[in-house]
Amino acid sequence: MAVTVTGSDESPSQSNNRINLEGLRKLPEISGGAFTAETATRKISAAAAYVAKSLGYDDDQIDLDELERYENIWTPRGDTFDYVFSDTTAKSAIDTILRAGFAEMTLDRGIITPVRDEPRTTFEQGYSPENMTGNLQRTFQAKQVDEPDGVEVEYTKADTWTTETVRCYLPGDQGIKLDKIKLDGVTDETRAWRCLLYT
Repeated sequence: MAVTVTGSDESPSQSNNRINLEGLRKLPEISGGAFTAETATRKISAAAAYVAKSLGYDDDQIDLDELERYENIWTPRGDTFDYVFSDTTAKSAIDTILRAGFAEMTLDRGIITPVRDEPRTTFEQGYSPENMTGNLQRTFQAKQVDEPDGVEVEYTKADTWTTETVRCYLPGDQGIKLDKIKLDGVTDETRAWRCLLYT
């Protein structure tokens, strides 16, 4: 982008620092289990697939159907990803992207697959006496005195692009000791609070 500023000798030298831009990246989106033409997008699935493709993964090594299924949940809910990476690993980048939609990356037989905690109708593994090597044992540990009783989530607010925090408490929490979490890619207070539930 190029900008020409016309003014007089009285224009302050800081004028070039007062021009800001909100860029929207053009990426291929996923439709019908395949990539579409590049379009300006904030979709979580498009960003995650782009990072995987930039690593050299072929289309059949990315679970496009699952990414598209999740996007059909994320889009109506308003979940988007807004972030610029500076220095990170590929797995960390994909996890950061998917975290904005309450998901994380897994490798299933060499295929990048997103997973998220959601209601399931079929279960992969059941536990019964036939597949247990010993008696079932359960342990319980009560809340300790020094454990956090609230969480402070740090996110970047969309309209000002400043760092904001939202505090989250369970019923009965007093907020005496807060656990702090930084949430990249989420720019809305409500979604920052919701993402905490998945963290």
